[in-house]
Amino acid sequence: MEVRREYFVTRVGANRNGGHDNIARLDVSLNWRIHKQHAIALRYVLSRRDAAFSGLEDSTQQRGTFGIYYTLLGHERFGAVEWR
Repeated sequence: MEVRREYFVTRVGANRNGGHDNIARLDVSLNWRIHKQHAIALRYVLSRRDAAFSGLEDSTQQRGTFGIYYTLLGHERFGAVEWR
């Protein structure tokens, strides 16, 4: 699963001197079923912020995190309805 979000903030959310913030985020995860309801998930999250404001030096901040998770999955037919 991949989720991308990007925000561009200017005028209303910026300071009075003008400028902008550009904030982007990427979230990617993979799940592998190991046995029955047991799974392992790998996840990577990347966040980046580019800012430019008059009177200040342009700046870029970036952070990436990686995680490994144990996941307990629901039953195979959990929530399924059988029509007869």
